[in-house]
Amino acid sequence: MPSSPYVICLGDAERAQLESVSRRASAPFRLVLQARIVLLAAAGTANRVIAERLGICEDTARKWRRRYCEQGIEGLADAPRPGRPRVFPAGVVAGVKALACEMPAASGTPLARWTCPDLARHAAASGITPAPSASTVRRWLADGALKPWQHQSWIFPRDPHFAVKASRVLDLCQREWEGEPLGEDDYVLSADEKPGVQARMRVHLPLPPGPGRAMRAESEYHRCGTLAYLAAYDVHRAQVTGRCEPTTGRLPQRPHGPPARPRLLAQSDRGLLLRHPAQTPHPPTTSRTSMNSPARSSRSRSTTTQPPGPFDSKFTRTDLNRLLARIGQHDRPAPHSLAA
Repeated sequence: MPSSPYVICLGDAERAQLESVSRRASAPFRLVLQARIVLLAAAGTANRVIAERLGICEDTARKWRRRYCEQGIEGLADAPRPGRPRVFPAGVVAGVKALACEMPAASGTPLARWTCPDLARHAAASGITPAPSASTVRRWLADGALKPWQHQSWIFPRDPHFAVKASRVLDLCQREWEGEPLGEDDYVLSADEKPGVQARMRVHLPLPPGPGRAMRAESEYHRCGTLAYLAAYDVHRAQVTGRCEPTTGRLPQRPHGPPARPRLLAQSDRGLLLRHPAQTPHPPTTSRTSMNSPARSSRSRSTTTQPPGPFDSKFTRTDLNRLLARIGQHDRPAPHSLAA
């Protein structure tokens, strides 16, 4: 006499389906466990023995035996759970997400990009009932990993000779020029200037650290004008050559009158606290360098920063042509010529 009033009799197709689920490694563990309970119950195993073999509660074995006897294989799915019924139909959710994937101008909204409150107001103005709130819209977009309020900038090359100019730079990065390799005595320099560097001098010298006390630096400083930093980076040898000058050497333009004289940006007879180049965003508070001694500034910079490595360029003319072709698909009115 069976120990349970619910007796399971499986056909060949049902047994094969349950055995396949019970051995499937990619199936959810809940579904695998239910299939094993039904197979053991169909073999005449008692609920207590099933619970001991599978390491589950006896009530769990009893529940899924009864569900399978009453509903069959469909009974292994989760039953509807109690709770608040769904307020917004799936069509409303999909419509708001589709609206978030379009530019606001497509719907006549004078905005640069969507925000959750703007989407909620536009949905209400469009006649969607019930109208979702901003927090509801934010939750819907989070489910779809949509963030229409964020953007990434990109630039169309408008120069008709951009490909030719860029190909020369790419050739130099590959140590080539006009189809010929560069020699050992050839250098590729990337030069630039940074005018308007603030030259500052502390009112008092910093105090060294001591036991239980950090180094103290005076927050006030004197402004001693501005300097211009001129630098050239050796692309293939990873060396920076730079110096500070009181002027860039360029004459300011005047619409009328005689040309202006080069303006002295800072005094050269005082020790100045200079801001180092881009390798160190903040200078050491103990370094006091003179504007007319760039070697000293380079020594202090090399002890506090890690020098960059050689520029190993892997972007070739083929990559440039592929990029320009992809950009040209978006920029229909202005096609770009490809690099040679």
